[in-house]
Amino acid sequence: MAGTAASLGEATTLPALAALFSQALGEALPATTLLPAPQAPLRGYLEQLSDTYAAGWAQDITAPDRAVALELVAGGRAIARFLANHYRADLAAAQLGSGAHAFSCRIWPPLTEAELINTYVRSCADGTVLPRPPPPAEDLPPSAAEPARLRPPPAPGKLSRLFGKRKR
Repeated sequence: MAGTAASLGEATTLPALAALFSQALGEALPATTLLPAPQAPLRGYLEQLSDTYAAGWAQDITAPDRAVALELVAGGRAIARFLANHYRADLAAAQLGSGAHAFSCRIWPPLTEAELINTYVRSCADGTVLPRPPPPAEDLPPSAAEPARLRPPPAPGKLSRLFGKRKR
């Protein structure tokens, strides 16, 4: 089994892994039945998106100073490809590599509302989708930003002062 563990560490392609698992199981195992290779550890956000513009940042954790190739997908098809390699001071201050991980992309022709809803940015290398950040609390309606505070019921005689006395 020690030889198998060493072989597993050396196997990096799907056919090599399929052969290794076939050997361990004693039966043929096609490469297509294996799970896909794990996605690259990508972090970042699609911070701005409008019908004509997309912007954000992305960083490959395994190679923090390397630019990440990304594509903008709208309506199920890639409509633009670009690199996340623009410098931003806030990224450098957050110690995200060199700080050169921002991207921006002009979109033409403008996206329709239906396309805009289903638009996202993903890695060209492995398809990892960049999430959109949660909205800041000040942009949320009061009921979503914090739990509603219930007021105590008015004192018994206070209702008549608020609404006036009923006429009979």
